[in-house]
Amino acid sequence: MRKRATRDETELEGEGAQLSSSLVRGLGILRAFRPGDASLGNQDIIARTGLPKATVSRITYTLSALGYLLYDKDLGRYSLGSATVALGYSALSSSAVVHVARPLMQPLADLTGAAVALGTRDSLNMVYLANCRSESLVTLRLNPGSYLPIWKTSMGLAYAAALSPEERVRLVRALQEAEPDKAAMIAAAIDDAIAQYAHQGYVTSFGAWHSY
Repeated sequence: MRKRATRDETELEGEGAQLSSSLVRGLGILRAFRPGDASLGNQDIIARTGLPKATVSRITYTLSALGYLLYDKDLGRYSLGSATVALGYSALSSSAVVHVARPLMQPLADLTGAAVALGTRDSLNMVYLANCRSESLVTLRLNPGSYLPIWKTSMGLAYAAALSPEERVRLVRALQEAEPDKAAMIAAAIDDAIAQYAHQGYVTSFGAWHSY
């Protein structure tokens, strides 16, 4: 697991003078696309970003003109364009951590009959950077680019447990604000992860990512 200084929107408050609001919104629209999304319409993007309709229309038009989105006129929907895909592949191919870790990950996957994944934090999720699978039929089918909530994965819980107390408080608050109906579950999951990490040096999570 790689620890990264990625910050969510709540942590960017107070830096308005240094931020380009148009860029923040444009990147927010690109981030609205999730693994498994074939395409999104403007209404889908509005629902996921909370941006006004006029803003979404203007930015999606611009992103399409630059090749970061593809617009299907017949369906009236957008998909990620080649420019966005190229950025993702460039980031992965230039990652020294992935290059160093992958030769060690596959033998471990073969030895244990499990999947061995490498990921990093992206806002309130963990994003997979690499995943080596064994030949086991029960291996999780998650690929680079897959997103899972921090508090529902062993990877994310280990990340949370390794944070400083101050950073962890901010993370828990942001997670609970995003899913207020699960605030107690989130707190319990992270408290358990802290205890596991202190006692055994690693964190386990069995089935949590698809059980809620």
